Amino acid sequence: MEWSWPDDGLFSIEVLITDGESDKTTAQSTISILNRPPEISIGTDNDEVIVTNPITFFVTNSSDIDTLNPSAPVEILWGEGCSEGQVGQSCTLTPTVEGNLTVSVMATDDDGAITTAQHSVHVTNIAPSNPVAELYLGETRIFPDSRGVFTVLEGDEITFWGQADDSSNDLGSLNHIWKPDAEDLPNLNFSSFGERSTISGVSYNTSGMHLATLQVFDDDGESTEVLIVPIQVENVAPLISPITTTLGQFDEDEEFTISPQVIETGTDSERLVQCFDLNPDDDSDSDGQSGKRLRRGIAFPCPLMARLDYCPRLPHLPRYRR
Repeated sequence: MEWSWPDDGLFSIEVLITDGESDKTTAQSTISILNRPPEISIGTDNDEVIVTNPITFFVTNSSDIDTLNPSAPVEILWGEGCSEGQVGQSCTLTPTVEGNLTVSVMATDDDGAITTAQHSVHVTNIAPSNPVAELYLGETRIFPDSRGVFTVLEGDEITFWGQADDSSNDLGSLNHIWKPDAEDLPNLNFSSFGERSTISGVSYNTSGMHLATLQVFDDDGESTEVLIVPIQVENVAPLISPITTTLGQFDEDEEFTISPQVIETGTDSERLVQCFDLNPDDDSDSDGQSGKRLRRGIAFPCPLMARLDYCPRLPHLPRYRR
């Protein structure tokens, strides 16, 4: 005869033998029935996923042939931090690293036997994205106006700070390419590697709108879109230091020397035009004399000799115009 046991354990077998004269005898034996482990398998709808995108693993089959609880033959425990929790029929994950992603699950039957299953998918690269730029003057952050335009002064030394989003294994190798003056100086660029970039000591010598750019590349050659950073550079007026020379009394046509100084930023100093008025109360920059030497006033810049022909009132400060 054939017989099967619904569960594991030790079972006694007794055989009763009867002959034609109704004589009887018995024989006994013990049999050990081993547990059958549970069965489980898992899968996904796709074998490939883009990094930072979610993917769901799910149980494709689970059973226990010798279970005493057909409605719940096995307990399922995922080995990862699933968004649904570790117990259940599915497990959704968001990979942050490129390469192979392997997920495991354990099935436990009512006898405590455990079966493990695994499934792998390939996580592909994603280009860096969402580049962000900040500007600082020393330790003070410069905020853009409602148009998104940053405002600085000629000669200000600016620090550029930037970052972009990417998978965690790419962040440390990101290459930040800065062009502080992309329109006027397209070949001038600075490179910085890492999760964040800092470029210090950037200054502009000409007033007007300047366009800086930031583009971030990963080690696969993928990149962000070019981030354009508009910067309005405001002109800085030249600074004329006070004349401290004591002139004293002079005779008509007597020559004298003064030494005023002008401080100007960048290339403005090369294009600066000096304009002198003999009497600031009556004259203005529009009709004053310009040049390196003046016969009727104070020459500028100095030291320079000037002839005093007529000076009802000596000016306290030379004037200037551009």
